[in-house]
Amino acid sequence: MSRRSFLRSSAVFGTGLAAIAAGLTPLLDIENFPSLQEFMQKYYKEMTPEEMKKVLERIEREVEKQYGIRPHVRDLKPMDGVEFVYCLNLSR
Repeated sequence: MSRRSFLRSSAVFGTGLAAIAAGLTPLLDIENFPSLQEFMQKYYKEMTPEEMKKVLERIEREVEKQYGIRPHVRDLKPMDGVEFVYCLNLSR
């Protein structure tokens, strides 16, 4: 490898690295970035009962922490042909 090709390759690599860093910069401003558990949560219909229990417990903890009340969260299964809609009842 000649000095010229090394410098050219280094310049291209540095430019690419700077472009990637600039592209990822907006991620630093995200305030409500999901937790690892939220990110890894599967689609509702694919969840096992154990996974659903963990998700509902996490939701209860988050609601209690944010609103200071103990919510009653439950898993209502949709009827066939009906899409699931997430509902949260915060009544005391």
